[in-house]
Amino acid sequence: LRAIGALALALTLWTVQFFADRLSTRAAMPRVLGASTILMSGSMAILYITYGWQLSAAVPLLCWIGFGAGIGLAFPLWAVFSSMLIERYVPALTALSFLAAGLWGGLTLQMNAPLQPAMAALSSLVAAVLFWAYLREAALPSSITRDESKSRVSLSLRTSAAICCYGTVAALAFQYLAATETTAARLAACGAFALGALVSLLVAIGAQRSTDPFSFSHSQRFAFPLLVAGLLTATRAWGASWTIAGMTLILTGYFFLDVFNWSTLSSLCSRYRSQPLYQFALGRAPLGLGLFLGWSIAALASSSDAVGSPFFESEGVPALLANPAVAAGAILLLALSVAIAPYGSDTLTDKRTLDKLRSDPMYSRDIKGGLFRRACISVAEEGGLTPREREVLLLLAKGRSAAIIQEELSISPGTVRTHTYHIYRKLDVTSQQEIISLVESRAHPEG
Repeated sequence: LRAIGALALALTLWTVQFFADRLSTRAAMPRVLGASTILMSGSMAILYITYGWQLSAAVPLLCWIGFGAGIGLAFPLWAVFSSMLIERYVPALTALSFLAAGLWGGLTLQMNAPLQPAMAALSSLVAAVLFWAYLREAALPSSITRDESKSRVSLSLRTSAAICCYGTVAALAFQYLAATETTAARLAACGAFALGALVSLLVAIGAQRSTDPFSFSHSQRFAFPLLVAGLLTATRAWGASWTIAGMTLILTGYFFLDVFNWSTLSSLCSRYRSQPLYQFALGRAPLGLGLFLGWSIAALASSSDAVGSPFFESEGVPALLANPAVAAGAILLLALSVAIAPYGSDTLTDKRTLDKLRSDPMYSRDIKGGLFRRACISVAEEGGLTPREREVLLLLAKGRSAAIIQEELSISPGTVRTHTYHIYRKLDVTSQQEIISLVESRAHPEG
């Protein structure tokens, strides 16, 4: 069920990317909030009401799908809220919210099992009311379109793979703590959540004094030793308590990493006015996929008849990461994720890269195309041209006439004249020949 919920989360986030512009309007925002709240609280309310009933497997399955989809809609709303805040406070406030969630989760797990879905439903309702009240008073931040965000802020395949790897290992550790069905193990999971958030809060406070922004790529280096130490501790034959301690350490490192992934995405929204829904959905979807893979592996293992195999403890509880061979493989997986992480060259996880792009977009790895196109983008960046004005600039720099521009872009003659006027004004030129010369000088500075 957790695996299906994580898959619904990932698919919802990927879907949100394609409709980010439509969902980001003031009219659409309350609808997204309402749909998210209904899906999350409604699904948990059904599980609470039907607890103990003899129902078909389809009911909890649909509830977990609805819950995952609701979270997939709620996550991007967080980015909208964070983009309204002062950027330097975002990491600390994000860590505080994670800390509150960990404490709330610990309180929930101490209650009777039937009440736990009700507490989850209540938390989603409270969050929705608070966000709705804030949305009524605050103005939505100005942002660029999805297409322009896509050209500015990218997520490389290597970063997606790294985030997916972390999610897979975290799901396996979480599944072990949940499957033991002991209060200590479940409280350890919430404790790891809170402890990871607390460490993140302390680092965020310290990072405010630094001019070099602390981003996701930095946090990977800090979290990796914690994850490896947790895996090594979990494999020691010192008893179940040490295994729980190792899993807790794994989750502490993971949540520390996750807080900074979360806050980096939020900070980028406010710093570069990129589309919050698109950017956050893009950055969080690989995590959902990783959780799905981890819980799927655990589900396949727990459904095996080979109880008592090296992948199981004597009680039949899945303990994949407690097996030395599996733990060694997980360490190699984590090492690979760190090795392939594109430090300093991924605009979605390193805020410094976008600063370099703004200062010298000519030679950024994130700009596709030849030297001429790079020169046009460089000129457009300096002039602050809109996406459509950039398209017109590209054709003007090629020497195209107004009639050809009208035909190629399927716009009216008046629209061509308007865009051309704005381009001339922003670039401080008076003719098409000056634009051609400006682009050529940028492409061949020595010539």
